[in-house]
Amino acid sequence: MYHIKTKYFNYWLLISGLFAGLFITSCTDSYCIRNDRGMANFYFFEQGDTETQLALTELTVTAYDTDSVLINQESSVEEMNLPLDESRDSTVFILTYATDEVTSIQLKDTITLSYTRSPQYLGAECGTAIYYQLDDQKVRFTTHAIKDLEIVNPLITEVDAHHINLFY
Repeated sequence: MYHIKTKYFNYWLLISGLFAGLFITSCTDSYCIRNDRGMANFYFFEQGDTETQLALTELTVTAYDTDSVLINQESSVEEMNLPLDESRDSTVFILTYATDEVTSIQLKDTITLSYTRSPQYLGAECGTAIYYQLDDQKVRFTTHAIKDLEIVNPLITEVDAHHINLFY
C-alpha cells in the first residue's frame, strides 16, 4: 500500500514539474532582438528630388561636446544612422564634408535635433528603451552645404526607420 502511494506521488510530482516548467518558460520572452538605442536615420537628396538618393563624396560626422567620431571620412555616403543622447533633450552633430579641390575650402554643417525622451518598457528580456519624439519647431541646422532638412518620421525608437531627409 505504501508503495502505491509513493508511485502516484512521484508521477504527480513529475507531471507538476513539467507543467510548472512549461508555464514558467511560456511567461518569459525567449529572446530579445533590438538595437541598444534609438538611431536617427538620415537620407541625402538633391534639393527638390526625393526619388534618387545623393551620395556625398566624403563625410565625417562628430557629436558636439564629445570626442566621438561617428562617421570617419567615409566616401559615397547616401545615408547615416546616428545615435541620440539619452541623457539630454537634444543632440548636436557636426558634418564635415570633403575639401573643395578648387577653393581648398572645407565646409561644415551643424544639425541640432531637439526631442522629448520617454522610457518604454519592452519586456523582461529587453528591459526598457528610450523613445525620442523630434520637435520639428526646435530642429536647427546650418546651410553651408545643406539646403534644407525635412522630418519624415518624428518618432525614433529602437526599430530601424527613415526619419530625416537632408537636401543638398
